[in-house]
Amino acid sequence: MPIYAAATIPFISSLPSRVQQVWYADDAAASGKTKYLRTGWDKLLSLGPAYGYYPNAQKTWLIVKTEHKASAEAAFLGTQINVTTEGRPHLGVPLGCKEYCEQFIKGKVNGWCGELEKLSLVAETQPHAAYAAATHRLASKWNYLYRTTCNINDLLIPLEDMIRKKSSLPYQEDQHPTMRNETSWRYQQD
Repeated sequence: MPIYAAATIPFISSLPSRVQQVWYADDAAASGKTKYLRTGWDKLLSLGPAYGYYPNAQKTWLIVKTEHKASAEAAFLGTQINVTTEGRPHLGVPLGCKEYCEQFIKGKVNGWCGELEKLSLVAETQPHAAYAAATHRLASKWNYLYRTTCNINDLLIPLEDMIRKKSSLPYQEDQHPTMRNETSWRYQQD
């Protein structure tokens, strides 16, 4: 992967500078005016294959404001690029309108609460394994979402309640101060 990343630097540098770009390996995001995004897309298609980069229009999403949807669809007509006014996840983080982001986060939180319920059952016979799974697997996921998405404290309250009140994991009864502090989201973010 590092060699691929280094090899694509000239390619990425040759793309239009009128759009803001963020690249993570072969995942890219760009923001800007529709006409510049279209120019960038055309350049991706023409230059990409020489660098081993093959853009897939069917997996590409353009997130626009409602008032710009018609012009965006017209600008990208015939490309098979998806256009939405709601939002999409990018690298595990929701991008888009407030309603979409809230729905995405609530879905994640509900899933994690369900996983904690299952881990609580495991904790009855294998407390160390359940604790390790919660702190190493689940906590890293919710910490990532928390650190990459603004103003989600209230949406994480069901998860905090599950950890503090309903789960039977070892850290439930204040046995692990680090975990207790990490789950105190509503008091950490400005």
